[in-house]
Amino acid sequence: MTHAKPPDNPMAEQLPDLLEAMKRECRERMKRAEEALALCPAELSVETCCNRVHQEFDSLHGAARAANLQGVEGFSRLVAQVARNTRKRGEQSDLDPHIRDLLEAAIQLTSRCFEGADPGSIEEQKDVRHLTHRMKSLLAPL
Repeated sequence: MTHAKPPDNPMAEQLPDLLEAMKRECRERMKRAEEALALCPAELSVETCCNRVHQEFDSLHGAARAANLQGVEGFSRLVAQVARNTRKRGEQSDLDPHIRDLLEAAIQLTSRCFEGADPGSIEEQKDVRHLTHRMKSLLAPL
């Protein structure tokens, strides 16, 4: 009687399902983040808007960590940090246009990364590297 050899990586069998679940979660989270930005500041305060964007990217960060998508994990953590630091600045009547542009670009890029075959390679995309540099520059003085 021969025994089937167990797979070297038992998670490999679950990877397609996990990636599909991550794609759905990413679409839902980015839609909510986009909606929050669209309502700021007319219907949502800057603090509430940034809190919602932070929550969506922070949750995506955790999901990416669980799925071992290091590029998405790092990028999501950085975007969450920008949103959190903006929220912590206190009462603001309007969202700084530079911050809004960064957050909108991050939402679009994150949504697009799950359209490709390998969302883990997000950090290899030129526009993602450029945006990452801009966000790190923004956070550097903090």
